[in-house]
Amino acid sequence: AAEYHLAGGPGRYGVAAAGAVSITLYVGGVLQGVASGADRSMYWGVAGAGLLLVTLASERYFATFDIKPVRILGDASYATYLSSLFTLAAVAALLRSLDAYALLGTLGSYVVLTTTTLAVGYLVYRWVELPLNERAARLLPRG
Repeated sequence: AAEYHLAGGPGRYGVAAAGAVSITLYVGGVLQGVASGADRSMYWGVAGAGLLLVTLASERYFATFDIKPVRILGDASYATYLSSLFTLAAVAALLRSLDAYALLGTLGSYVVLTTTTLAVGYLVYRWVELPLNERAARLLPRG
């Protein structure tokens, strides 16, 4: 795969075609109402893997766009991934104890849960991941 990437990759049209196929598979799964079993793996798994590969392959063509909030979100994505389960559980319990679900409604609850998850992920990134990475870079020799 690395040799293929170094050799120039699929080109813009190849990336666009792979994206179209992946989106078509995803939409097909939605229209078919696929929710479980082998069909789920085909529609969601293949479509998701295709979209991930398209995103990675398209970076070389669209990397000129440096949007700071998007870059920060990407930098903090691993910390967000690791902390999201705990954050969602804690915020959901807090909203339940305050009986805030009725006040916020479904959309408002999603906004609060998403916002707090992203905020905690960013804080974990800034206060834990970055300092650990900086310390590791100082301690480990470059090879």
